[in-house]
Amino acid sequence: MYGIVFFVFNKYLYCYAGLEDQILSDVVSLERPDLEEQRNQLIVRINADKNQLNAIEDKILKLLFESEGNILDNEDLINTLNDSKVCVQRHLTENFLTTALVLLLHAKYIFVHAPSC
Repeated sequence: MYGIVFFVFNKYLYCYAGLEDQILSDVVSLERPDLEEQRNQLIVRINADKNQLNAIEDKILKLLFESEGNILDNEDLINTLNDSKVCVQRHLTENFLTTALVLLLHAKYIFVHAPSC
């Protein structure tokens, strides 16, 4: 069974998986710059989605805090909840499909390494 492998080089601590990912990214960027650009755009989009979800969460919490009476009568709150559900589902689906495609294409560049016993 394999565990997480760390090593120190030049006073920095590296994780084997992180180093492997960085090298793979360099190889793919040379071989398929379009794929690497798509991966980078995906990372940016995921971070933007997280920020958007945090903003929606803050708005929902604010509306809940300011709500008086029955919260089901607050149309702004109900609309915000519905919009957030649609937004989250759409972004998750798009990000999942793009991630799957990028990982599938990245897998072509990974060499199988069997450690010697």
